[in-house]
Amino acid sequence: MKNNISLKWLLSMLSFLPMFTVCALFMVLSLFMTEEFLKTETDAQLKNAQSKINHEMSDLLQQLTGKAQWVASDPLFSEAVAQRDSAQVRQKALAITEAKMADVVTVIDNDGVVLARGHDTKAGDVMQARAVVKKAMEGQAVSGIEAGNVVKFSARAAVPITQNGKRVGVIIVGSELTKNHVYVDIIKKSFGVECTLFLGDERVSTTATTPEGGRGTGTKLARQDILDAS
Repeated sequence: MKNNISLKWLLSMLSFLPMFTVCALFMVLSLFMTEEFLKTETDAQLKNAQSKINHEMSDLLQQLTGKAQWVASDPLFSEAVAQRDSAQVRQKALAITEAKMADVVTVIDNDGVVLARGHDTKAGDVMQARAVVKKAMEGQAVSGIEAGNVVKFSARAAVPITQNGKRVGVIIVGSELTKNHVYVDIIKKSFGVECTLFLGDERVSTTATTPEGGRGTGTKLARQDILDAS
């Protein structure tokens, strides 16, 4: 009798085995599809966020280029640059920063020497080797993100200054990306992610905090593989 029951139980279990197998396969497939869906969804969100960030940065650089071209087109300003009148150039550059049109204004003569800055009193240093200055010296309007001698990290536009069709210098107009951490805070608020700007391996602006609760600026990135990939 016991053998018959055991046999019937075994046969009944065997009859359910295909069903269990199908269910197990279905569950594995569902988990796989869910994981793939989440990965695809995450990739799409990251690409969308990157696209929006690139678009915002492109708009900022276009605005800076327009401001630089507007200043460079002033005949009194171009005359002051041609005459290397540092006092007049400084006055104009300072007026731009005080009006909050830009955080960074640097005016360079035809030899690549800084005539004046609107954001700092430093002058006389040579910037001829800078990539943006070289291209502007060639007659091109150029923009991008760059580290500076005074401002650590900024979006900048450089345009040639001309007088009677002849180049007499270059003006650089910029927006400081590390100022009050506004840029990284906007990214975090818009996309819900932590954001950090690095200069080399140093955090110069970040939404990440230290154990003490302050911002993690000045701290170093320990992972060399991330630095190598950047």
